[in-house]
Amino acid sequence: MTQQNRNGRYRWEKFWYDDWMADPNLQRAGLEAQGAWMRVLCTMWHDGVPEITESLEFWAKILGVSQASTERLLKLVLDKKAGEGKMVDGSVTLISRRLLREFNNRQSRRLRQQRWRENKSVDGSVDALVDGQIDGEKLRSLEARATPLPPLSKSQPQTPYQEIINLYHKTLPDNPPVKERTDELDKELKCRWAKHPDMAWWTDHFKRVSNSAFLTGKIKDWAASLFWLCGPKNMTRVLNGEFDPREAAGGDDLPDY
Repeated sequence: MTQQNRNGRYRWEKFWYDDWMADPNLQRAGLEAQGAWMRVLCTMWHDGVPEITESLEFWAKILGVSQASTERLLKLVLDKKAGEGKMVDGSVTLISRRLLREFNNRQSRRLRQQRWRENKSVDGSVDALVDGQIDGEKLRSLEARATPLPPLSKSQPQTPYQEIINLYHKTLPDNPPVKERTDELDKELKCRWAKHPDMAWWTDHFKRVSNSAFLTGKIKDWAASLFWLCGPKNMTRVLNGEFDPREAAGGDDLPDY
């Protein structure tokens, strides 16, 4: 069975279960509104857009309920800020904050890739091959313009495993403690330290984590461990501000749907 539908989109999509369960706006909206919002998200995924403006009649068909029930459910979704949008004269605009962020990120990546290809084409690097053979003159020209890599530092600091662990315990006393160092944890710490070899950076990083109600267990019965925080994808999410407090959302700092 093909993994793509007739629109060329994959039949599956990543879904952050923890974020869905922990989003306070969704929880306040109630189960009925959560089900309606999931239908809306599926429709957005199918169309490949983070925003849809349609009639109340259209949304009633999507949800499979009467227009009166549809109006009530979507108004609940908007009032509880589970989603963004507006309802005006029978026309309903719905926006998923998460899908909008992901859509913008994909657009940014496409633009960066396009600029990279254009730059490669302009500087002639894609023309270094002529009839399958290396053009020596062009290759020497490219090498002359290339920026040499800096020599490896012989004084590269060793990974201060225990110092990072102690700082984590000091800054995040309510998060899961490191009771025993493991090879897996050491590996993650070493990789992250290679990119951020500065204890001042780690101090600021852990302080940022401490400001997140979600990561420190103030929202649900879970808090981020040091191993979780050092995972490459999780650290990127923290650095991108996904868990930062959101003033506009009444202080809720969860990645939302």
